[in-house]
Amino acid sequence: MDDLTLTDSNVASQGNGCIRLIPLGELPARFCEMLAQEVELVEEFRPSKVLDAVLLLPGANAEQAIAEMARTGNLLAALLDLTGGNHPRADHAGQATLDSLARGLEMAVRIRTAIGRLAPIPANDDAGGLTAIALALTRDRSIEPRLNSTVADFVSYPLLAGLKDQRSLLEGLAGAKLLKRRFFERLHVCGECQSARAVPREVCPQCGSSDLSEDTLVHHYKCGYQAPKSTFVTNDRLACPKCDRQLRHYGVDYDTPGSVRVCQTCSAISAEPEISFLCIDCSAMTRGIDVRTRDWFCYDLTPLAETAAAEGRLPGTGVEGLLNGLPGWRTPRDLALMIDLAHRIGVRYGRPYAVLEIDLSATESGVAALGEVGIAKLQRVMVDVISETVRDSDFLATFDRKILLFLPETSHENCHFLLNRLRARVTKTLGDRAQISARIVPEAEIPILVQQISK
Repeated sequence: MDDLTLTDSNVASQGNGCIRLIPLGELPARFCEMLAQEVELVEEFRPSKVLDAVLLLPGANAEQAIAEMARTGNLLAALLDLTGGNHPRADHAGQATLDSLARGLEMAVRIRTAIGRLAPIPANDDAGGLTAIALALTRDRSIEPRLNSTVADFVSYPLLAGLKDQRSLLEGLAGAKLLKRRFFERLHVCGECQSARAVPREVCPQCGSSDLSEDTLVHHYKCGYQAPKSTFVTNDRLACPKCDRQLRHYGVDYDTPGSVRVCQTCSAISAEPEISFLCIDCSAMTRGIDVRTRDWFCYDLTPLAETAAAEGRLPGTGVEGLLNGLPGWRTPRDLALMIDLAHRIGVRYGRPYAVLEIDLSATESGVAALGEVGIAKLQRVMVDVISETVRDSDFLATFDRKILLFLPETSHENCHFLLNRLRARVTKTLGDRAQISARIVPEAEIPILVQQISK
């Protein structure tokens, strides 16, 4: 087999329609013609370079390749394993043959097409969850675990290789109804370090030693003495240690009702040994009655997950999700009833109230140049200021990408305090380019607002 090193002479770019692929390992000369026709070869991983496929050839290190895919934001790229090793993350695996390469490239095209139907993954806190969903969605498969002795959890999710805190990530998505759980396995975990690499052992209930031996239990009928057989043996004969009588006939002089465990460390005798778990990682011992278990699941996508992937955001993680944990959170309809009542009382008795409207769409478009990270920071700042400022008697809701703050017994003049504080915090965090699109709703517009949000 002739091998070539990638050089400018054998890199052929075929435009945007070609698969962007990085080959790792020894590139066979016979592959070059097919690759030149079908793909745009990339020489190295770069954060700014979106890849469609990573090709593992003999000599390639799959784990290093996955680490680079994670570092450069290319975890969705197809992983084609032609090393013969069949890596569990591989989307296609086989030998380094032209036929296997062709089938791998076909798989890469299908995955790229599926990725193209999804919204781009933002560089914010949603990235991990959306990546997990996109991996399952573009491969049309569930997120399946497998036992893996190389990790402390003893379980890993091959499809999510490169993503950190896989269990926490998946459980968060399942809690948000984006994934549906199916039971896989229940494992015992170390009481000290929480590793699942804990070995069960039979130990002495007195001293915890695992140096136990099994002995037959002998019951002497005449005097009722009962003890391990080893204490009855004297000069190859059985004699009762209590009364010194010789035991000659089984069933007449004695019987053996069972067996016991004898500790070779402290000589304690027990009918049943205790179960203890020895952690391979930290050497701690956890008693069986104290050991905790951890359940692991397979995960299937729900329609909510497909919606999240199409929209490029997880439900409950934007401003709406951050705000709905505040005590004053209400549904738009409930808030409309409260505002309507305050308006009627204000008209009749002159009691003050204010409604502050923050237009999220206009605000976020104004800081679009800051990117997804900037928008995420903006949302967090707004939520922080609102949560610090609103009183127990204040209420809020979101409607049509707007935050509505209802402030009873608050004049418009005092409402300006909150608005100015919000603008100052945003400017301090994101700079002068970030401006809040917000206003105090005029009293004349309140009936129209109530009508809109009560529908």
